[in-house]
Amino acid sequence: MKILTNHIYRTLYKDVQNNNRVNEFVELFNVYENKNALAKFTSNVNKYTSKYQFEEYEPIGNNFQSKVKGDIGELLCFEWINTYGGNKKVGFYQIEPTERDAEGVDFTGINKEGLNSILQSKLYNKNTILESGDLETFFRNSHKYKVQYSDNETIPSYFLFIPYGKVEAKWAREMHCRIIDSKLINSISDRGFWKSLYLNVKKEFKDLAPQD
Repeated sequence: MKILTNHIYRTLYKDVQNNNRVNEFVELFNVYENKNALAKFTSNVNKYTSKYQFEEYEPIGNNFQSKVKGDIGELLCFEWINTYGGNKKVGFYQIEPTERDAEGVDFTGINKEGLNSILQSKLYNKNTILESGDLETFFRNSHKYKVQYSDNETIPSYFLFIPYGKVEAKWAREMHCRIIDSKLINSISDRGFWKSLYLNVKKEFKDLAPQD
């Protein structure tokens, strides 16, 4: 992880340190012994973000709880793509976060043909229904990030990391957007990933924290 150079980790780290929530935050990721680690993790995050107001967080706007949840989702996405982006079912490489609060796009990278690609991360509840207009800003920013397109329509340049929530299948196909949902995440992820994620977060957020 890159706390000092990555805004996702840096902002979360600052919040948990300033508010003495380090242990509680780290334990959100302690799910590797669960049969459905992704579901347990999402439940942990929902409970955590509902518990506090996060008034001193650093988002744009005033929905602090939603911003914290989104940042934790981006942290998961970043680590998951770094581990499994090369899987033939995913095909997203060299992931890098965009600038803080970039509109519509959370990560840039390249697809399996080495073409510029973009990725959006969403940590929704299971009953959320995502329609075409909900990601308009994501697709609209393709020019800004110089997205390139393959002649092979099966190779996407748009990627959506959405563990839970229902996506309108028609527009996803029309936009050639790769949907990384719970089914795909669970089929690829193993216990080793979740354990490694937990230990990495523990090391970066707890073991390296200033000691009293």
